Amino acid sequence: MKLVKTEVEACDFYLLWLIDIQGILKGRSIPNKYLNPAIEEGIGFDGSSIPGYSKIQNSDLRMKADITTFSLLPMYFYNKKVGKFFCDVLTSSGEEFNKNPRKICRDYENKLDLEVKISAEPEFYLIDKNSLKSIEDAPGNQYFDLYPGRDKTEAFRMELSDALSLAGIEVERMHHEVGPSQCEINFKYSSMLRTADNIITYKFFAKKVAEKFGWEATFMPKPWIDKPGNGMHIHLSLFKGNKNLFYDKDEGLSQFCYYFIGGILEHAHALAAVAAPTINSYRRLMPGYEAPIYISWGWSNRSTMIRVPHYSKLEEKSTRIEIRLSDPTANPYFLFPCIIEAGLDGVKKKIEPIEPSKENVYESKENYKTLPSSLLEAINAWNSDDICIRALGKEVAETYRELLLQEWKEFLKEVGSSNVREVIDWELKRYLHR
Repeated sequence: MKLVKTEVEACDFYLLWLIDIQGILKGRSIPNKYLNPAIEEGIGFDGSSIPGYSKIQNSDLRMKADITTFSLLPMYFYNKKVGKFFCDVLTSSGEEFNKNPRKICRDYENKLDLEVKISAEPEFYLIDKNSLKSIEDAPGNQYFDLYPGRDKTEAFRMELSDALSLAGIEVERMHHEVGPSQCEINFKYSSMLRTADNIITYKFFAKKVAEKFGWEATFMPKPWIDKPGNGMHIHLSLFKGNKNLFYDKDEGLSQFCYYFIGGILEHAHALAAVAAPTINSYRRLMPGYEAPIYISWGWSNRSTMIRVPHYSKLEEKSTRIEIRLSDPTANPYFLFPCIIEAGLDGVKKKIEPIEPSKENVYESKENYKTLPSSLLEAINAWNSDDICIRALGKEVAETYRELLLQEWKEFLKEVGSSNVREVIDWELKRYLHR
């Protein structure tokens, strides 16, 4: 594995990255000669222009490069030698800014007395930059397609894999997904903060590599109502030293893991607000496209909200759960703490999960509880369940809720009704390029 370099190489320019409350990448570039100030004391910016950060009357913040996150970008991204850093955010007094999503995630992870091993699978479509349609038109299911007549994206995936390697991200496997020109690249698990950083890097690199091919990469949850959506499945396990707390050598899954699953199912309605945070997210959560609509779990079952991967006999090193609710518009720095907090609440309260489903839950006659069918339902659930407040802190959670509510109000202002079931132009303009 090629690790992220902690020594900073001389470059023509450096990108300074920060993350807003909704998980959207922001930042600026600086010439080489301004690197030292960026590393030593930070460079000022207007926090009031980052949605949710600060008020206009107290808006001076600094972005300070985190040198442990330095990596090079491929030369062809900008036809120059360019490096990038994620940044810490400081107040004018030098204290860490308490709404910085990276700080929220790092602080939550540091207070745990166990190790989280977590990975993500953000899916995306490759689309034509002019027509904004898929670059492929092969009929039917295209999962694992390789023939050139049905898959135009293999060379792209290899190029992206090379680019991610340069950033210290270890790609394990990649493939064509079910939708036309839909891709998935799997990278190795890491800590909560490192994986969240990797997701942001992955999305940025996918978009830049797509430019080389004359395409655009979109992580919009549901660009087309009749095609599979883009999910971001989360795989995780918890370790205490060398012991996987999810594993039991006799039963396969430990009682700890059952309680953890129970906690996530118990808080699923509130988790939807951070796992599926856009209007368009709820176009994806519909039957028939391997996206969950019921609060359920099962072994090897991709119709459930939580899947226990079971390709062979469970082994301690690989026993994990997969959460299938989230999509790539989720802020991973908030999503991960909320998931862990919900699961650990299940452990603390000994919440037994419902029986695992052995059937296609879309066709089941069982009386499963349903996930929220709209962003408003998810916001209302967030209001009545304090699990995410406990994970993020009251101030940040309230700011996040206000931004979600603003999103819902802007949608209603545009369409005049909450009963829209199609993907509308407002959604395409708002989410296609995220």
